[in-house]
Amino acid sequence: MEKEKQLDLGNIELLPDNTMLCQFTINGRPATKKTHQTAFVSKGRMIVLPSKQFKAYEKYCKDICESIWNKDPIDCGVSIHVRIYLDNWCIGDHVGYLQALGDIFEKYKIIADDKFIHWTDDGKHWFGGVDKEHPRVEVTIRRFRHPYEDYRLGKKSPKKVANTS
Repeated sequence: MEKEKQLDLGNIELLPDNTMLCQFTINGRPATKKTHQTAFVSKGRMIVLPSKQFKAYEKYCKDICESIWNKDPIDCGVSIHVRIYLDNWCIGDHVGYLQALGDIFEKYKIIADDKFIHWTDDGKHWFGGVDKEHPRVEVTIRRFRHPYEDYRLGKKSPKKVANTS
């Protein structure tokens, strides 16, 4: 893990959109949740477990996530940009990588809820290419207001009285 940037951010919810929150690299080949899933029936219901590869990757990411974000989880909108470099041309599903990373960031308390993520790109492909010596995921997290924040704010503030004058 390479820790690149982390700022003293205070109240993140008050920051303007596009403010850099953190930037870091997770070394190693990422895994999606859905590669080689295990399914079984329990009490008449189908249960699908994440792949062994994902569980190992999730565990691997624990120390990395906890070291780059040692504050309360981000409980507001963010944009996350990722560029993924793999060690070979066996490329997984883009959405699978994003779902896996979102779940990992939520589990290890970088973000409070992965519904707040707006996945972005910089006009380049998410797949950075093959780097046999250094497979990795490069991550940039920025402030990005989520529509739910206005709804939540409205629920917390007193009801507005219509102006009848």
